[in-house]
Amino acid sequence: MHPWSPATICAAALLLILPLLLAFAGEWLVRTIHRLPLIARLALPALGAFSHFLATYKTPYFQWSSVGLYAIVPVALVLLIWHAAQNDPEQRGDWRDFAVLAVLGVVVEFHWIPVCTDFS
Repeated sequence: MHPWSPATICAAALLLILPLLLAFAGEWLVRTIHRLPLIARLALPALGAFSHFLATYKTPYFQWSSVGLYAIVPVALVLLIWHAAQNDPEQRGDWRDFAVLAVLGVVVEFHWIPVCTDFS
């Protein structure tokens, strides 16, 4: 697969939409997200799995387990952060905050996110 296939470009565009909206229309985006039902707000991070699917579905790197992981882990982290905010309104720190940081740190430190660099 060529590194700049239409699917890869769509995946990159989908991943760039949120940071660009936050940079240029942050207040509008936050208001729009807060109008969504709670279940939709908590499930929103699972959309990142769609970008992973688009970028890898025609490559040897594609696995349904990876797509599931990219959908489940962000939602689980958001649920932990949401529960921490509910139980600690003063935001002094909660064990859930530590759990989220620990998961993110382990994933980054041990390179558990596969990087597809072989585009031949």
